[in-house]
Amino acid sequence: MFYRRLHKKYPTIDIVDDNGNRQDAHTRYMEDVGDPMFQKYAYRLAKEMVKRYGNHETLLAFGLCNELGSGYISYSQSARERFIKWLEGKYKTVDNLNKAWCTQRWSRKINHFNEVVLPASGLVKAAPERYLDMRRFYSEEIIGYIKGLKRVIMAEAPDCITSSNHWAGRNNTFLDC
Repeated sequence: MFYRRLHKKYPTIDIVDDNGNRQDAHTRYMEDVGDPMFQKYAYRLAKEMVKRYGNHETLLAFGLCNELGSGYISYSQSARERFIKWLEGKYKTVDNLNKAWCTQRWSRKINHFNEVVLPASGLVKAAPERYLDMRRFYSEEIIGYIKGLKRVIMAEAPDCITSSNHWAGRNNTFLDC
């Protein structure tokens, strides 16, 4: 019930497929874990759980996430905006981005960062340089989220063990660690 209310209140956490269609959150892995509103509430929930159970005598460890990175990625406007900021941080200038993305090929030069789109749309995946950066972006978001969960736990229960796993064989895994 918690997640349904969260999706309703903050639609930016919804998964949008590569055709631009919003997906109903009817199963697990249906949250955009890079979305700041999702993280805010996920960290808040984690903090409450750690406060309640962190020092319990029967607790062995906290599981940070099950099958980390095997969820769905979102092609939402929110994800696009975060991707652009990530690219700005990585490349600093549009000239550097154009060079890295070989935009001279097929006359695909970018004049401003805000022209960048997520390099997958429906059946089409963009040039490999762009697509690789997108995968790296999503991977860094997932890893950042899990590190954030660990920070929450360590702040409340510094001696607690944490654990996680990921499903490396799944085709849509966007985790590079």
